[in-house]
Amino acid sequence: MSTTLSLTEPIARKVHRCSWCGEIIPVKTRYSRWVGIFEGDFQSNKMHLECHKAQQKYTESWDDGLYTPHEHKRGSTHEKWCSCEECRRNSLKSLDSSESIVKDM
Repeated sequence: MSTTLSLTEPIARKVHRCSWCGEIIPVKTRYSRWVGIFEGDFQSNKMHLECHKAQQKYTESWDDGLYTPHEHKRGSTHEKWCSCEECRRNSLKSLDSSESIVKDM
């Protein structure tokens, strides 16, 4: 069980690491910052805005709100190693777009 003390969307003044996906939150980027008490311990989580939305969706069906930090795809409820049809399609789209970026260079 958790208790929220504050939930804000500040602009990063320094680099942070997203609690959801593990990727960097760059300076001058708006992010979600949750501060609260979880199982009796003070905690603070910083996430990309899209990761925070995914985390809320992921945990809304769980009473305890547990998730494993850094194990999800950015902005997705899927784990990084997921190989479902949707994730395979998105991986192919990423490859296609990265190939076009390389061609443009």
